Amino acid sequence: MALTLDNDWGRFEFQAQRMEPADAQRTPMIAVTIQHAEATEVLKARALQSAPLSVVQKKVCSLRLCGRSQREIAAELGVMPNTVVDHVRKIYRKLDAHSIDDLRTKLLQG
Repeated sequence: MALTLDNDWGRFEFQAQRMEPADAQRTPMIAVTIQHAEATEVLKARALQSAPLSVVQKKVCSLRLCGRSQREIAAELGVMPNTVVDHVRKIYRKLDAHSIDDLRTKLLQG
């Protein structure tokens, strides 16, 4: 029997399996396995917290990982688009990333 729950704390997978007793005089037992996978937002926040980036670079990085364009980020932060481009270049250089997918992989998988 299996059950999967997704919530703000991540994904929880529960599995139950009946264990037959070694002899007839013992009571059968149930083994329960619980696996937890952290929510992507929690992983991202943890990874960004320890990343060697400035506060502004962490904000830009977070917004890029959420799918925001550089123009959208510039508007949200009240800066020029070229400033965001510069931040993104520095983020990629510091984290040795070459694309947004590469950046996501490096941050979320360590």
